[in-house]
Amino acid sequence: MLPTADELKVMIRQALHDAAVNYDKVGVKDWLAKNAESEVKKLKDITTNIRNDFKSVARILALPLYDLVVPIQCRDQEAALRRQRVPVLCSDFTWLDSDFMVCLFHIMNCVSYDPTSRMSWVRLRVPFGHMALTQIVLNLLWGEKQYWRYLPVGNTDLTRVIVFAGTILHQVLDEYAGGTFSAQEFNARTSGALYKTLYTRAVSLEGCALASYIKLMEDLHAQGAEMLGGHV
Repeated sequence: MLPTADELKVMIRQALHDAAVNYDKVGVKDWLAKNAESEVKKLKDITTNIRNDFKSVARILALPLYDLVVPIQCRDQEAALRRQRVPVLCSDFTWLDSDFMVCLFHIMNCVSYDPTSRMSWVRLRVPFGHMALTQIVLNLLWGEKQYWRYLPVGNTDLTRVIVFAGTILHQVLDEYAGGTFSAQEFNARTSGALYKTLYTRAVSLEGCALASYIKLMEDLHAQGAEMLGGHV
């Protein structure tokens, strides 16, 4: 999802070459030599379409799920709200993570804790668990587009998809804050540094944060299976 245009072209040419070698006896290699440019363009278009699908969904979900909208009667307030709120969202991974309150009684299974007491509750953070992010992943993988079909069989690790969706959301939030919208295609070169930062964070999680993240991916797969009627 993330290579630059030049890197993508190299990857596509290598993939086509590797495929053609296996079918050289039936003339695929000769056919590819004549049609290489058109085939490269077709595969590049697929990548562009996937990126644009993510960004389109992110643009729709970002406003309501980050509370960036106001009643239509409140004129001249929405732009100011976005300029004020987006920098806060984009700090400390707030646009990615979710916080929820959990009772120590359930964590420790100890009757000495009173669930009605404020002292018996703690706030936990789920890395990459924000509803905006999870809904993008669910919508694109198991919704209308059915992109789950392109996931490696037996691989339940959704980290690259999750990080990509988080990168897209950051770009969309920047656009809403500034009121200037870029071309629909995702700019891999300018967003590559953020993607690498988020990916490094995801693969470096430890302890409770890692356990919450693994549980998150399990929940995504379970919800995806439910969306497909239990048949993946």
